[in-house]
Amino acid sequence: MAVDLSHHLSVETKARLANPMKTIWRLAQGKLKAGAITLANGDPHPSLFPLSRVDFHIPDVSVDDPVEAWRHGDYQEQILSTTVSGSSPLALRTAMQYCAGKGTTELCNTLQELNLVLHTDVPQNNVILSVGNADAATKCFRLLASPGDNFLAEEFSYPGITNSPLCHGLNWVPVPIDSDGIVPDALDHLLETWDSAVQGRRPHVLYCIPVGQNPTGGTLPMERRRKIYELAQKWDIVIIEDDPYYFLQFDHLPSQEPHTNGVNGLNGVNGHSKQKKWIDHFAPSFLSLDVDGRVLRIDTVSKVIAPGMRLGWITCSELFHRHLESLTDSSTQHPHGWGQIFLSELFRQPPHGWGPDGFLRWCEHLAIEYKRKRDLMITEIRIGLGDDWGTFADCDVPAGGMFVWLRVNVEQHPNFASDLTASDSLLPQTNTAYLMKELFQSCLNNGVIVMPAATFAIQHQFRRPDETHMLDVRSCPVLLKREADDRAQKSNFLRLSFGGTDDAIVKGSSILVETLRKFFAPIETRLTDEEQV
Repeated sequence: MAVDLSHHLSVETKARLANPMKTIWRLAQGKLKAGAITLANGDPHPSLFPLSRVDFHIPDVSVDDPVEAWRHGDYQEQILSTTVSGSSPLALRTAMQYCAGKGTTELCNTLQELNLVLHTDVPQNNVILSVGNADAATKCFRLLASPGDNFLAEEFSYPGITNSPLCHGLNWVPVPIDSDGIVPDALDHLLETWDSAVQGRRPHVLYCIPVGQNPTGGTLPMERRRKIYELAQKWDIVIIEDDPYYFLQFDHLPSQEPHTNGVNGLNGVNGHSKQKKWIDHFAPSFLSLDVDGRVLRIDTVSKVIAPGMRLGWITCSELFHRHLESLTDSSTQHPHGWGQIFLSELFRQPPHGWGPDGFLRWCEHLAIEYKRKRDLMITEIRIGLGDDWGTFADCDVPAGGMFVWLRVNVEQHPNFASDLTASDSLLPQTNTAYLMKELFQSCLNNGVIVMPAATFAIQHQFRRPDETHMLDVRSCPVLLKREADDRAQKSNFLRLSFGGTDDAIVKGSSILVETLRKFFAPIETRLTDEEQV
């Protein structure tokens, strides 16, 4: 049963007035179904839409490997169709009209049903559509963050998301992570030792990417998720679970046996589909663990359909849902009708659409393909470095997502220096940051673009609600200096994406290997090479 978490709402959220026109629109829906005539809304009539029919041509997922067939042009097509007033779940007259901020009822209901398929249990199953994950996360931040608030995030995280609330006065507090993601004991210690008198309000929100974490590729195992949720209850934390790589998990993939396409949707021909057995091996989502209503889960189709769809959904408690819809009603409005039509038709049961089971079949084979690309990249770098793999660089094998987090062992560099204690530092320093900048520039000059770890480092800068400027780390408490020093020494990583073509992976890995060899070469060897050039 959900607990009262209204004290987490931001000053902005509490001050927001509901859009009065949307309020009347909701009240009128029942009357309109009963035959009432509306003179209220400025809605163009569907008879004036220059649209009569929309067809989406997609691959038929009944073949043995729909992704492989699609890539090589050896596929059968399936057509998703809707007309202005046809029998489709979401006709053009409805999808292309104004609707509630949460999105069309038809698609929201479909996604609620999908949630029940994907997650063991969904106590809080209120869905609101978003214009992709960035939009969803930004709205969640606005829902919960008041100026001067402190939010928790993995110490390396995606800046396209974490930068968005800074202008609203939010302060990020980095949480230590390892190859499996957030370290629960470190999170507990951080909250236990928080000094509100010096550091301001104790963090009350955790933003995390639990699967294929961007940039590190880590996936939180089950026991850590349960412990983190227990800590959220202990310290009264709201969890924003941003899960764009949920469907790209590589462990327990089903064998690629011939597929028999049934018409019973999710249940398949044997009452329990192969794809459902695959997702049953996933670690439980925070959403499925949520008995208090303290999780806002963010999903998207960007990684499994197309990024340009800009369509996703937030699942949360009724309290958060109500306020998110109010925010949407006065900002972005509902997502575009084209995407809502597409997903509504896609999730229809065969032969009209893929159905949930067909969608999961597509995702399963996408995961198989990305796993193959992951293995290709790591193999190319390992073989290229030969005996120097583990000496110059190495990595943990990601269990999901799209990224390899390559560890560069800078201590092997001929110019590596330690115990460089700066006047404003609390810990012995190394020149790791300088060497990684040099490596990044060398990669760029040689024709391969990589993302250095420093790009993703969360800096714990903070300000109080009554302050107009951000304090930098030099004027912050001792703890913050120590954190900044520690993170600078952890910047010896490169984020490598295996989302491209095989050719790009092979050529890019080859250039990276040669760049690493030159980077670690003895000084005299470098000088000789430069003289030859």
